[in-house]
Amino acid sequence: MSKQTRRAWDMLAKGDEPEAVRIATGLSKAVLDAMLKDIQHQRRVHGWDDEPEF
Repeated sequence: MSKQTRRAWDMLAKGDEPEAVRIATGLSKAVLDAMLKDIQHQRRVHGWDDEPEF
């Protein structure tokens, strides 16, 4: 996982707005939306996990 992706994951996981994360990391809105969906899925189904399951 790149530093940029890890930073975005951490920011989204702590509750930062996707638009703020997009500005800070330069990742696309589509990528951030998918990442946020994955974070929500992991919280709901698997319990909190610090690492995304790529």
